[in-house]
Formats: sequence, structure tokens, C-alpha cells
Amino acid sequence: MSLIRVKTNGITDGAATANKVASRRQVFTSSGTFTVPTGITTIYVSICAGGGSGQNQGSNQSGGGGAGVLWLKRTVTSGASIAVTIGAATSGSFSGGAHGADGNDSKFGTSGEGWYIECDGGKGSATQKGGYYYASEPVEVSGGGNPTQHGGGASVFGAGNSRGNNQGAAEGFGTGGAGGQSGHNGQGGGPGYCVVEW
Repeated sequence: MSLIRVKTNGITDGAATANKVASRRQVFTSSGTFTVPTGITTIYVSICAGGGSGQNQGSNQSGGGGAGVLWLKRTVTSGASIAVTIGAATSGSFSGGAHGADGNDSKFGTSGEGWYIECDGGKGSATQKGGYYYASEPVEVSGGGNPTQHGGGASVFGAGNSRGNNQGAAEGFGTGGAGGQSGHNGQGGGPGYCVVEW
């Protein structure tokens, strides 16, 4: 059997896949600045907000996942400096059955810029909703996953943990923190995340 080589977006790669659209990337796990490389006017942005945190004991309610979007094509200006805001992780509630906090928003750029993206943070266990799509922009940004009877809400980067004795930060970018069963703390929501590819 012969090996078929695939050429994708100018990149020759024997292991190329259908979703390979870029050859370079920059990853943000904390806020920073993306400087558009010289000669580049098209980029692809994957980004999500932070997840809401879960409740301590009580009714064992979990937080929602942060709103987000994958591989969103944006037209940019070569050499431009673009602010990237990453929603920080939230802490779970630790006493008295208190509800968890809402997740923090993530943003690519500044409102009014043509490439601007805003992702709404997942809601804490009191609201039990994912980050709102209608509080995000542009319209391609999807809302975060709502928590279920089983655990925290998902984000575009992963599923939330199941309820129970999970403690500490949620596993996965933008995921909601799971509620803690009796005697256990609620989980904190996962942090936001951003990948820029070109």
C-alpha cells in the first residue's frame, strides 16, 4: 500500500488532517498581548471563558462552563498588538453550603476592533447555567455547557467533572466546577484559554 501525502494550506504533511489550517500558533493561559506577525492578515482564534464554581455540600450543585468558540477566522492588521484577556480560574465554595462564584470572561482584542471576541464566563452554582451566548460576541461564540445532575458544565475544550468528592480546581479549560457531596468542598471553575493560529 502506498503512502498518500496530503498538502494542506501550503503545508506538506503525511499525517495531515482535515482540520489543519495553520502552521504556527501561540497559546495563552494567562492574559497577554498577541503581536500579529509581519505579512499575516488572517488568523484563527480558539478561546473560552473561565467556568463557574460548584457548591459546598448543600444540594451538591455544580458550576457552568465558559462560553467559547473554536477556529474562528479573523482578519487582522499585520504588526498589530492585540490584547488577550484570559478569565482566571474561580475557587469553589468551602463552608455552609454557600454557592460558587461566576467564571471570569475571556476576550481577544478590545471592543470596537474588527477582530474582537468576547466569551462570557460560566455561572456559579446558584444560577447553574453556562456562559451566555447572548452576552458574548460575535454570534459565532457558543454558550457554555449547563451543569447537569452528574456534574459541572462543559466548555469547547472539555467536559466538567462529576459531582462528589472532587476538590480544588476543575480539570479542563473553561469547565464548570463540580458540586461537593456532604463533607466535601465544591470545585473551582477551570480557567479560560486561548490559542491563536496562522
